[in-house]
Amino acid sequence: MIRMDAVTLRQLRALLMVDRVGSMASAAKELRLTAPAVHSQIKGLEEALQAPVLSRQSDVAGSGLTDEGQVLADAMVRIDAILSQAAEQIAAMKAGQVGRVRLGVV
Repeated sequence: MIRMDAVTLRQLRALLMVDRVGSMASAAKELRLTAPAVHSQIKGLEEALQAPVLSRQSDVAGSGLTDEGQVLADAMVRIDAILSQAAEQIAAMKAGQVGRVRLGVV
């Protein structure tokens, strides 16, 4: 059974970075993690999904996404955009640029 509740943003970000840069080692550098930490994130993601997300190839060729991995990477792009938009809205609210005005009529 697929356990999406066990999937974390950290795992999804690791997957997206592996897709962007082509290898776990390069993704680890970009994420400022160790390669074993990125491997652990990907392994946890695959265990939660009960499906591989990377097609592991030789070190020279790097790693490509499986169909399941591509679905998750596409979703993560949308999730990142939504989270960035929320962060911008919160920053604007804190700066007093955005807020709610409630009017009462008597």
